[in-house]
Amino acid sequence: MSNSNTKAFDIPGFHESTKIDFEAGLITLEEAAIEFYKGGWTTS
Repeated sequence: MSNSNTKAFDIPGFHESTKIDFEAGLITLEEAAIEFYKGGWTTS
């Protein structure tokens, strides 16, 4: 009876949760950049 458009859990991904934390003022821009670096998001 579940709708195919709904998720069982609405868990944000890494970049979404980092953006949410930054926009809420929980982390600084520098801290967000470090998290992206540690997560390997800055490699080409």
